[in-house]
Amino acid sequence: MYVPKHFAWEDRAEIAALIAAHNFGLLVTHSAAGLEATHLPFLYDPDEGPNGRLLGHIARANPQCKAIEALAEEGGEALTVFHGPHAYVSPNWYATGGKVPTWNYQAVHLYGTPAPLDQAATSALMERLVETHETPLAAPWSLGSLEARTRQGLENAILAFEIPVSRLEAKAKLSQDKPAEDALSAAMGIADASPEDPLAQATAAEMRRRAMERD
Repeated sequence: MYVPKHFAWEDRAEIAALIAAHNFGLLVTHSAAGLEATHLPFLYDPDEGPNGRLLGHIARANPQCKAIEALAEEGGEALTVFHGPHAYVSPNWYATGGKVPTWNYQAVHLYGTPAPLDQAATSALMERLVETHETPLAAPWSLGSLEARTRQGLENAILAFEIPVSRLEAKAKLSQDKPAEDALSAAMGIADASPEDPLAQATAAEMRRRAMERD
């Protein structure tokens, strides 16, 4: 990912929080079958290793499953992409002139060699994934509600894997290359133009926070 120095994002706690909040990532692999990509829910353990560890699973019926197994055997890398809030920025929203249209966003790219999990780790991962997404609900569902044979069949139908992250690239393009007054003015323009869009509102809020920290 192209990351100019003024958009480089190095706060690991903030990066981990973005992945947790937007954990539906894109897994990209390359093998003899060519480029393949699947959208998957992930868990990220930021303290496991120097760059953290990703955990996910894919249907064994998915052709990309073979690419994951091949990478694990050969030591090749996969790429997982996460993106957070994003919004269009009109030149009319800056406090000063001479600007052009752009798009502000936050994104994280994680690289590493996938490794399949054994049955016990697969079962534990499924528990964590369900708990992560069910706990906030008024009436949480539990894997324990399934019959043992049904649960075993479901787990046999997936390939669970971990990706120890060998390389992490994070970018927060939020008008840091503009004067603070322009960033604040553009943030107001984004918020006013899309009052019902949570992604635009979150982008505007993050632009305001960073601009105010520069003052």
